[in-house]
Amino acid sequence: WREAASLTFQRVAPSGALVGAKLTVLGAIGGPNPQLLWLGTGWAVVWMGPDGNLNYGRLNPDGSVAVAATPLTTIFTPLSPVNDFSAVWSGSFLGVAWAELLGSDPPGRDLYFTVLNLDGTKAFPEITAVSGGLFADAAPRLYFAGGRFHLVHLHGNVSGLREIEIETNGTIMPGQRFWANRGGSSAVAWNGATLAILWPQLRD
Repeated sequence: WREAASLTFQRVAPSGALVGAKLTVLGAIGGPNPQLLWLGTGWAVVWMGPDGNLNYGRLNPDGSVAVAATPLTTIFTPLSPVNDFSAVWSGSFLGVAWAELLGSDPPGRDLYFTVLNLDGTKAFPEITAVSGGLFADAAPRLYFAGGRFHLVHLHGNVSGLREIEIETNGTIMPGQRFWANRGGSSAVAWNGATLAILWPQLRD
């Protein structure tokens, strides 16, 4: 969590008891909330720094730093930070998607995607996963199922939730799913058999 503009890490036992000391890790945070993922051998952290760029770092199981803060983006303008992002661990691949403005507006932000190696390098340069809307594409939410990454998002052309599938090598599969008309930013979860989506319905 964010404490005094720094990333703070604390392990907690199932009983609620604190395990080890509270640690300040990886550096400063600019918001929004960081994402923390268990990789089986340590923790992946994805967060926005105070300069508005997206960063990656990896912690050992005890919270000590294994990979220092690694920038993932170079923002077009400080007025357009990477303030909406999603990361998911498949068991083998770490996918990251984010909204970023890389040129003049319109059309505004597009959604980008890449797979990270555990040292923070990109398995391939980020791809433009969603673009072309009249307004900003937004609210990327990732889950992994059926050997592919799934990106649920708000499309900038018409409001509402859509979903596309992306191969682990960055290939975007044809077609898309429409989940809601005029829905807001979502939360998604995959339990191994069923997808659950939670969103505010703005209007019919």
